[in-house]
Amino acid sequence: MWEIFNYIRSNGSSSAKTSDTIKRYFGTEHGSEIEMTPGAVNIKGGSKEPLSLSIDENVGVTLKSPKNLNLNADDDIIIKTPASVKLKAQSQIGVTKTGTESGFSVETDMHIKGNNVIKDGIGSSNLDFDNFDPKTGTNKKEIMVKQNHLIIC
Repeated sequence: MWEIFNYIRSNGSSSAKTSDTIKRYFGTEHGSEIEMTPGAVNIKGGSKEPLSLSIDENVGVTLKSPKNLNLNADDDIIIKTPASVKLKAQSQIGVTKTGTESGFSVETDMHIKGNNVIKDGIGSSNLDFDNFDPKTGTNKKEIMVKQNHLIIC
């Protein structure tokens, strides 16, 4: 059995990833990488379109996936910020409650689906468009349509 202590890499200065002594880098033969710098940790898979995770003090946390990205928890998933939460998608953003058809989707229009839609947290109404008058923009449900947009008051 051989033991090696205090081994100094002799070809590190010729590699762009290992030449900077402030950074720590670990890479595998199939392309997976972990890079640790004073302000960030970056992890990248070794596939052609790799999954990657970046934790950077200046940028924040960035998680990229060429396929689905699933968040699963046995309890709550909480997103908390004093600013805003932004969701961006090429074609649709959809939120549905498991086991129901209740939820909302955003495409070119906003669709709200459910047995009761609670407005401002103080009441509820069923979305019944049969009794709606688009010329006056009124009905018993307090729903208004202005310039092809649905507004729930």
